[in-house]
Amino acid sequence: MLQLTYLDIGELVQAAGGDPWKLNDTIQSGSPGEIHDLATAFYDAGVCLGDTSEEFNAAKKRFEAAWDREDAGHPINDSREVTHATQTLDLNKEQLARVAVDLQNISASLAEAQRSGSISISNLEASLQFIDNQIHNEVVTAAANGEEADWSDLKQAAIDRTAQALKEVQAVRDSYSQQLDQSRLEMAAEGYTPDATKGSEGDGGLTPGDQARADAEKYAASQRAADEALVNSPGPWTPAKSEAAGRLRDYATINDPNADPNAARFAGERLNDYFTAQFQGPLPVDPVLGRDARQRAQERLYLQQKMEAGLGAMPPMAPDAATELLNISEGKARQLAINQAIESLTRAGMSPDGAKSVVGDLARGVPWNQLLEQNGQLLSAGSGGLQAVEKTLPHGSHYKPHELTLRDAGILGDVGKRLGWAGTAIDVFDLGYDLSQGAAPGQRIGEFAGGAGGGALGAVGAAAIAGSVLGPGGTFVAAVAASVALSEGGKRVGGWVGSQFDN
Repeated sequence: MLQLTYLDIGELVQAAGGDPWKLNDTIQSGSPGEIHDLATAFYDAGVCLGDTSEEFNAAKKRFEAAWDREDAGHPINDSREVTHATQTLDLNKEQLARVAVDLQNISASLAEAQRSGSISISNLEASLQFIDNQIHNEVVTAAANGEEADWSDLKQAAIDRTAQALKEVQAVRDSYSQQLDQSRLEMAAEGYTPDATKGSEGDGGLTPGDQARADAEKYAASQRAADEALVNSPGPWTPAKSEAAGRLRDYATINDPNADPNAARFAGERLNDYFTAQFQGPLPVDPVLGRDARQRAQERLYLQQKMEAGLGAMPPMAPDAATELLNISEGKARQLAINQAIESLTRAGMSPDGAKSVVGDLARGVPWNQLLEQNGQLLSAGSGGLQAVEKTLPHGSHYKPHELTLRDAGILGDVGKRLGWAGTAIDVFDLGYDLSQGAAPGQRIGEFAGGAGGGALGAVGAAAIAGSVLGPGGTFVAAVAASVALSEGGKRVGGWVGSQFDN
C-alpha cells in the first residue's frame, strides 16, 4: 500500500488534471470472467464455423493470456440470457455465434485493459514512493546542515509522473471503450443489447441492482410521501392515483430482499423513467435514435401505460412484461435503425465497409461535421487533386484502412447536405431518407412497421423510432399503425393504416 510522507495524493491529482487511480478503478470494476462465461454460453448455443469460430478462439486466447484472477462482480445467469436471446429476441444460431465473438472480444479487451491499467498504477506508485524517499533524504540532509530543504523540483517531478500515468490509463480506457462501443454496435445490428453485462463491462456504470436502489432512495426522499397521500385520499380512482400506486409498488419491490432480481430491476427502470421524464435542462441526444433521455423516458412511460391497459390490438400486459417488451423493442429499434442506415448509404453508392464505418461513427456520437473534417482533405482536393491526395495516403484510396474510399467520402458529403447534417444514424436510414424526399410520413411509417416483423416487438420498436422522426405525436401514430398492421398481416396493411394519418 502506498504510504507517502511528504507528497499529497490530492494535490498531485489536482495539479495533474485528473485522478489516474479513480480512472483505473472504473476499469477494474469490470468482470471479464463473467462476460467470458456468457460468451461461451452463446458460442455453445450457436453454429461457430469458419471465420466466426476462428475469431472467437482468437479472442479467447487473448482473454486467457490476460486474465489470471477471479471475478468479484455480480453473476450473470448464462442460461437465462441465452434463452432470452433465442426465444424472446428470436436470434438464430448464426447470430448467436456472432454475438459470442463480440462478447469474447469485450472480455479479452477488458482483461487486457485491467492488466495494463494495473501496471501503470503500480509503476506510478513505485515512482512516487521513490520520489517521496528522495524528498525525505533532502529534508534530513538539509536539517543536519541547519538549512531548510527546497524540494519543489521533486514535487514537480511527482506531478509530471502522475500526469503521465493519467495519460497512460486514459489511453488504456479509450482503447477499451472503442472496442466496447464497436462490439455493442455489432451486437445491436444482430438484435442483441447485452443488458446482462452492465456493471461487468468496466465502463464506470452502476450495476442494475445498485441503480435500482439509488432510484428507490431518491423516490423515498422526494415523492413517496406525496404518492402515499394521493393513493389514500378520498374520491374516485384516477389515472394519477394508479400511477402513484405503481410507483409505491415498485419502491416496495426494490426494497424486498426476497424479490426476484429481474422484478427489482424492472421496478428500478420504471422509477428511473419517472425521474428522467421530469428532468430540466439540456440533455445529449442519442446518436442512433435521435432523442434525448428525457424524450425516451416520456415515451417509455406513455407506452408502459398503454401496454398495461392494452395497446391497439395487444391485450393488457403485466407491468414487468410491458417493461421487458420496451427494453427488447428498444434493442430492435436500434438494430433496425443501424441496419437501415447502412443499407441507405450503400443504396446511395457507398461501399459496404464505408457505410458500416460511417454508421459506426454516428452510433458512437461522432457528429457529421467531424466526419467531414476527418476526410475534408479528400473532399476539398478537387478532381485534379484527388489522385495526388490518394498517393499520399498509406492505404491507397482509403483515408482509413478498409473504411472510406474517395467515392465514399463524396457520397457522405452529398447525403449529409441532403439531410442537413442533423447528425444521427436515424437521419440516414431509409425512413428518414424517404421522408426527406417527400414521402407521406404516416404511410411510410406504417409500411416500415408492417415490414418490421416480430409482432408486438415491431409495433413498439417502430413506435420508438417514429417518435424521433415525427415528434411527440409520432409515437402514438406508429404504435397504432404498427399494432394493427402486424396483427393483420404486414406491410401493405400497415401502409394503408399509416396513410390514414396523412389525411
